[in-house]
Amino acid sequence: MKYLIFIAILSLGTCKSKAQEYQTDSCNQKTPFSFVKKRLSAEICVPLGYVIVSIEEIDINLDGLNDKIVKYYSDYPRQSGDSTFFSLYSKEPNGSFRFLRTYGNLASIYFTLQDQDKELVLNDSSLNSIKNRYQYFGNEPRFIGGEVIISFYVDAAKYLKMFFAYSEKDIDYRLARKETWFAPRTSTWEGDEKLIDTMEYEKDSLLLRDFDMLDYLF
Repeated sequence: MKYLIFIAILSLGTCKSKAQEYQTDSCNQKTPFSFVKKRLSAEICVPLGYVIVSIEEIDINLDGLNDKIVKYYSDYPRQSGDSTFFSLYSKEPNGSFRFLRTYGNLASIYFTLQDQDKELVLNDSSLNSIKNRYQYFGNEPRFIGGEVIISFYVDAAKYLKMFFAYSEKDIDYRLARKETWFAPRTSTWEGDEKLIDTMEYEKDSLLLRDFDMLDYLF
């Protein structure tokens, strides 16, 4: 299943010509952005047909070293139903990077601006059903030191925040806390919101790799 997170406004021709410059035969490091190129390391490779759109340098496992979170998705032009992927690389004491895991389930599925129109019925009935369950397009996870926060509307007035904490044992994140907010879509998040419920989780809670946003949408 395919998910979304990043929208860049660039001419397609410019993106392709620059991206080719940063691709090698043995490792796909294709990217349309020079600032991403500066953060690439030899260990980072993504599948052919994809482009790297962002690299964050964050201490994932709280060992004092800045790791890398590589965000990538299918090459331009993107199609409705595409996913956004996040690959995690842990920095080793010798300065190299070790691949940990790739997630393809942390952001909402990508829909083109045209296909986001709720009045438009898509030919793909599954995608059409998913589109109609979304209250908002473009939800993005937040990576903070040792934590991932996923926030999204479950209906027009209810907002869910899920906090996942890194587990060295699982080489993954586990759900630690969930907050449910009353926050109408017209809210400015400047005092009109109200925390409805908070739930804390112990060990053996949901792993981030098993998270599915659609499980929470009405």
